[in-house]
Amino acid sequence: VGGENKINSSSWLIKNFTDSFIESYLPKGLSKVSTIQAPWGHHTAFIDDKGFKVKQLNVNPGGKLSLQKHEHRSEHWVVVRGQATVEIDSKISLVNTGEYVFIPLHSIHRLSNEHTEELIVIEVQCGEILEESDITRYEDYYGRES
Repeated sequence: VGGENKINSSSWLIKNFTDSFIESYLPKGLSKVSTIQAPWGHHTAFIDDKGFKVKQLNVNPGGKLSLQKHEHRSEHWVVVRGQATVEIDSKISLVNTGEYVFIPLHSIHRLSNEHTEELIVIEVQCGEILEESDITRYEDYYGRES
């Protein structure tokens, strides 16, 4: 039964599961799962530890991240669903499901989904600063500033 008399929901079940997983299996001090909405889709951080972070990027059809670079981190992207259009230092390539790309420190890069289905990428960040403050934006489809 939904509405005001709701006994359970799928979002509550998922939250209970992920909270239980983190408490049971991840070392103390790692952050809880957090999802951030973005104009291009959303990203979920699963592990945020000293020197590395693991995220899932869900990019909507037609969505594109800003053209950006980082001063303090490199990134590894594994496409797990869909086909990504990846720009690294002005070179554009297509990355298919099951393929991987490395974004070196200081490289100007962008991830885009030029297809009609959601794109899902697992991102592993490595570096000293793994926060949004380490983004220098050169171009943004949604009008966000650096």
